[in-house]
Amino acid sequence: MLKPYKEINWYILIKRNFLLLFVRVLKSLFFIILVISVYYFSDKYIDSLQKIDWLKYLSFIVVFSLLNYAFINLISSIVEYYNDLIILHQDQIIILKSSLILKDDMEIVDIHKVQKIDWFKRWLLQNLLGYWNIVIEQQKNDVRVFHFISKPHKILGLLREQKEFYKNNI
Repeated sequence: MLKPYKEINWYILIKRNFLLLFVRVLKSLFFIILVISVYYFSDKYIDSLQKIDWLKYLSFIVVFSLLNYAFINLISSIVEYYNDLIILHQDQIIILKSSLILKDDMEIVDIHKVQKIDWFKRWLLQNLLGYWNIVIEQQKNDVRVFHFISKPHKILGLLREQKEFYKNNI
């Protein structure tokens, strides 16, 4: 059993698996390489088609816009990864999600409202790469699923111990 945490103010910060960031960055870099290669080949072979000057300018504007979109998407992916947090506090679960401009969410779940805590994985790849999903069922059939959680055994054990502690002492 856990000891009372009246004197100690503790929290645990949970981040998503690093693989999620890796995949997002890889997609953005692939898009950047694809746009640059399309521009290179179009610039190289556009002279053989015809001498159309406005087509070169138009292709440059399109490629420049797509590259800006790709870089903004890359930066946004990195910021969203580092700002997607789950904080386990003494008697609360705090869920923070924010991005650069569009999204800024915060949700607080009291531990005494949690009915069931479970985890699952669907594929062998999830087990090999070390990311699982944690499911928290609350009162009134509210279900929260946390995807891409690294090493969920420690987190799951802590949540269950906290739930038992508040169930027995309240």
